[in-house]
Amino acid sequence: MSIYLKNSLLIFLSILLISCGKGPGWFKPADVKDVPVNVNERVILTLKYVYDQKNEEIASTLKLNVNTIKSITKRALDKLK
Repeated sequence: MSIYLKNSLLIFLSILLISCGKGPGWFKPADVKDVPVNVNERVILTLKYVYDQKNEEIASTLKLNVNTIKSITKRALDKLK
């Protein structure tokens, strides 16, 4: 299995766990319910800030426009302020 495929699978599984409210021990489901961002915003923020992906990579992965990724990111960060 290539490194790219392993990383893609790891990212997918992490996003799936986080969006379901599960994940590492420090990331409890109660924490997820308190966050005012929806699942789509959470996925994009995770890809951008946890996995250090660029907007273009996220757009390609999620099959969205780059400007959509930028606006969703801005909206989610505004909610978290």
